[in-house]
Amino acid sequence: ATLTDHSDWVSDLAISPDSQTLIGSSFDKTLQLWNLQTREPIAILAEHTSPAIAIALTPDGKFLASGSWDKTIKLWDMEKQKAIATLTDDSETAGSVRSIAISPDGQILASGWFDQTIKLWKLKVGGKRKRPSVTFLGSYAGHSGRVDAIAFSPDGALLVSGSADGTLKLWQLNTTGKPLQDLTRTFAEISEPVTDVAFSPDGKLLVCGSRDRTVRVWDAIGQELRSQLVGHSGAVMAVEFYPDGKTLASASTDGTIGLWDLDRDRLLEILTGDAGALMSLAIDSQGQLAIGGSAEGIIKIWQRIEIPDPNLE
Repeated sequence: ATLTDHSDWVSDLAISPDSQTLIGSSFDKTLQLWNLQTREPIAILAEHTSPAIAIALTPDGKFLASGSWDKTIKLWDMEKQKAIATLTDDSETAGSVRSIAISPDGQILASGWFDQTIKLWKLKVGGKRKRPSVTFLGSYAGHSGRVDAIAFSPDGALLVSGSADGTLKLWQLNTTGKPLQDLTRTFAEISEPVTDVAFSPDGKLLVCGSRDRTVRVWDAIGQELRSQLVGHSGAVMAVEFYPDGKTLASASTDGTIGLWDLDRDRLLEILTGDAGALMSLAIDSQGQLAIGGSAEGIIKIWQRIEIPDPNLE
């Protein structure tokens, strides 16, 4: 299936926990929602004044955070489809929001910014208040380039950030004192900008996509590079794990999504479509759908028939 409602580059994609709703953010300044069963549009959220670059849902799917080049992060009530809070960094240097992640317990919002910093907010939802209260926790410097990628480990104890400076940094979330502590001098150095980062569902693997056309896979605990996956002919813009934790998807400007078997570090399948350069990616919680968003505003949905079992060969 193909969705063509966005009129410009689809910068990020998210799927609700129940796999019913697809959300896209775009350079057309909007966020758009579709029913994933019928593929029909549900709503257009148009409050950003510049390209919307990154989105993240709370684990319960009730709230959505979106970051934009307009230097704001907006929090949305998904049921009402209304913006309920706007988070800003009032320093002169902050620039645009580049990446967003929400912790597995839904309590911390982490964002990567153009000014090379990571900024954290505490989200508190509960009691009679339907809307979360938001507290700024701080701004953290470490990179020498904009922070284009950010992700929490499944247990919420670690945060990984990837930057245009070609490095990955690992941060520890402390409950006392400063929320964020730089764990590493630098977790990894890559020659080209890092575009996306992801932890495996069990937290043991850490992967990143890069403009050098490869996917790198690390042992997250031992911090050793396990493998470098080569197969794309364009920059790898997004990486996502399947729920099984063994299959990885990568979306590239070459217009394809690569499916990789991480047990054997090999390419299982290439999903091709005529959507143009793919800039964003989402996998549903059942591992049935692979969804890519393109630079031309097209969203392509691939339905999986059956993941080939590598052990049957």
